[in-house]
Amino acid sequence: MNKPDDPSHQPGSNHGRLLLSMGCLTLCVISMMFAGCGTSNQRISQENDTLRRDKLELQREVDRLHASVKAKADKLQALESSTTPPADPDAQIPQVTFIKFGRYCTALDQNGDDRDDLIRLYILTLDQRKRFLPIAAKAVAQVDHIVAGQAPVTLAKRSFSAADIDKAYRSNITGTHYTLDIPLPAGDKINNINQVTVSLQITDLQIGKTFNQQITLPIKP
Repeated sequence: MNKPDDPSHQPGSNHGRLLLSMGCLTLCVISMMFAGCGTSNQRISQENDTLRRDKLELQREVDRLHASVKAKADKLQALESSTTPPADPDAQIPQVTFIKFGRYCTALDQNGDDRDDLIRLYILTLDQRKRFLPIAAKAVAQVDHIVAGQAPVTLAKRSFSAADIDKAYRSNITGTHYTLDIPLPAGDKINNINQVTVSLQITDLQIGKTFNQQITLPIKP
């Protein structure tokens, strides 16, 4: 009598074992792939962290450099602004340092009534080397009658704007100067007055400096 066949030698059994082996192999491969992905993601995350740290450090270094450059620029500007101008007039930028009255300052009879009715001032604005220098300025002129032992009496006063000063510029046979006119009052106010004191205040609008001068002039009452 023939013995039953060994199941291990049957074709169906071999096929089952093959499928089982392939399934195990597939699971191993998938597991390795997931493990590899996890490792790759972790490595990318670490690289991103490193890049962020490097970027932050670079930004801090740039900020430090900017702060250093600004500090040096501020220090240089402070040194330049605090530098004392040289004492040598040749090395100085020309600017008005004083004013004076020209020799043609006078009282005038404008209407021919044989009484002076106008004070005309010739003003020189001079630099460090006593050269005439145009100025952007405003001015106030005041005419007073001054008697010893008595309070001064103001006869006339006039203000001049920067535009007025600009229009008062002259350059002719009487020289280069500014001409300022101050009308005198009409009537009895100047009767018996034969001398007046004129005070002039000029303010340089560029540097804010104020200059004061006085002159005494004879008048015909």
